[in-house]
Amino acid sequence: MLIFLLCLLASSNGNIDQCLEDWGKVLSSIYDNWHNGYTKMLYYTGKSLNDLGRYHKCTDISEAKYALIEFYKPPWFTIALCGPETCSKNDYYEIFNSSNNVISLYLDSVIPDFPNNNTNIYFPQEESADLKMNVGRIFMLITVFILIILGFIGTSISLKYKDKGIKGSNYFMCFSVYDNLKNLSLRKNEDRLGTIRFDFLDGVRVMCVCWVMLGHVVMQISIYSIIGNIFDLENKISHPSVTMVYGGYYAVDTNFWISGFLGGYFIIKMLSGKNFPWIYVYLHRYIRVTILFVFTTMMFWAFEKFMGAGPLWFLSGQYTKDCYDYWWTTLLYVNNFVPNFKGNSCGGVGWFLAEDMQFFLVTPPILYVFSKYSQKIGWILIGLLAIIPMGATAAVAEYYNLNMVMISEEDRNLISYYYVKPYCRATPYAFGLACGILVYNQYREPWRIYSFLKIKNLRLLIFILALFMINFLIFIQFTAYHYPGKDFRFSKWSQSENTAWMSLNKFFYSLSISSIFLPCLLGYYPWIQNILSYRLWTPFARLTFAVYLIHLYIIDIIFKSQNISLYFSNLTIISSFIPIVVICYFSALPIVLLVEIPAAKIEKMHRESVFSKKIDR
Repeated sequence: MLIFLLCLLASSNGNIDQCLEDWGKVLSSIYDNWHNGYTKMLYYTGKSLNDLGRYHKCTDISEAKYALIEFYKPPWFTIALCGPETCSKNDYYEIFNSSNNVISLYLDSVIPDFPNNNTNIYFPQEESADLKMNVGRIFMLITVFILIILGFIGTSISLKYKDKGIKGSNYFMCFSVYDNLKNLSLRKNEDRLGTIRFDFLDGVRVMCVCWVMLGHVVMQISIYSIIGNIFDLENKISHPSVTMVYGGYYAVDTNFWISGFLGGYFIIKMLSGKNFPWIYVYLHRYIRVTILFVFTTMMFWAFEKFMGAGPLWFLSGQYTKDCYDYWWTTLLYVNNFVPNFKGNSCGGVGWFLAEDMQFFLVTPPILYVFSKYSQKIGWILIGLLAIIPMGATAAVAEYYNLNMVMISEEDRNLISYYYVKPYCRATPYAFGLACGILVYNQYREPWRIYSFLKIKNLRLLIFILALFMINFLIFIQFTAYHYPGKDFRFSKWSQSENTAWMSLNKFFYSLSISSIFLPCLLGYYPWIQNILSYRLWTPFARLTFAVYLIHLYIIDIIFKSQNISLYFSNLTIISSFIPIVVICYFSALPIVLLVEIPAAKIEKMHRESVFSKKIDR
């Protein structure tokens, strides 16, 4: 790096005299006394590409200014300078965007189509957000304080005065930490579910949210972090040991399947009564999802900037930056379309909740047609919900030339036009919906599928084929990820192959998990049920919704607080992933105890008083 700096100084055009003069003092101070400020600047400067130097030490020097020079991303190619405060951004732009810039020439030799004159200069300390208190932060502080007080009062009443019938105590007891902790380990009442038990879905939920976190950790390290072994990244990211990460988005599809299944089962059950409570169904869903979503979004929007520091900290808050302009889209669940039909990042995983809500909007009408008018038309509608995304995805992929690799250069288009759009992602939900109907009607309809599943050999064959298909869908992606190229465009697959894959993979994945989950729900594969319904899963499953909502913020905080470059390896992935899982679950616990469970209890109290007569009929 010292050689590069000397070359840069020698190649500059002399229009930035003061900056060059001071940098000359820095470079010539290599043998000076350690207490010399210029010597410290030299020591705290990064010594190689992607070496972040000593950010905090540099900012302690009054006459120094830490600068981050970005040449290319993703992945990041940067140098970190602890330079004189006399150097401005324009000075650095003039130095590093010169036609004979040796660093750009070097990168151009190792990265095809390297974008010269595309250097970005950051002064992290100056670009960090203002940490002054504002109305939003004060409001959230008051809200958190009130929740803590309510938790204290509710717990006290629950422990000491529960049997004394204090007027209005029911509302306070909704916030009882003691009672809510016990609720975490309680399973659903069989009276509500009939003879069907869904406990094995607890294990599925926990594994899915962990799979999602693993995928996001790897994406964060490989795309949004500074990698020390940057020239090894091409081989590291394409290693077979990373293959399971590629399929992380199937965990999201599994969650869509579960949502469709539960919606299908309980709504078709409610439709068996005389009167269907349309208002209650939609209102209950909206309240159940929105309260926790809004709380977590506002909490991190208000406080995230106080939770870390470092040379990359000015980039934190990427999951709330759009909230200033588009907060209202999260309340209407159109945040996956607004603005410009691309969607926004307010709320992190808000796109998933938007899609799930959009799927749910059409669920009661479809099931109403199925239950009250014609089962045949109902099945056709569900079939269309499963098949239309295949055609829509093919059209979108071809029109925008999308690449299926999630960490490719075209990653943003993939997310904006495909990943967050309901017309491309509805297939798993439709299969879950169909399975919900099948499970509910197993003793009510003589459908032939029940007879097929009773044949042990056929059931075993279906299980083996489904398991093979799931693994094939995950591991075949290795052929695309194995050839990232030096420009990280992952262009091994042709556009036709990308289109075919994107349009078909979710259908076959949904069919495969349905072929495994449906027999489990009908009472087959008891060994799977015993493993995934073990009681240890239950409390973690109750926390998964909150964990899912906050995990991106936690990951963002941890990695944007990076002070040294990371070494990309399996050990780095594991040593990052495990602590993040632990932190997310511990962070989710008070949110669930003081927000999610109390909100559900209060909603239930009002629901029973307002809608109970309609539901009973």
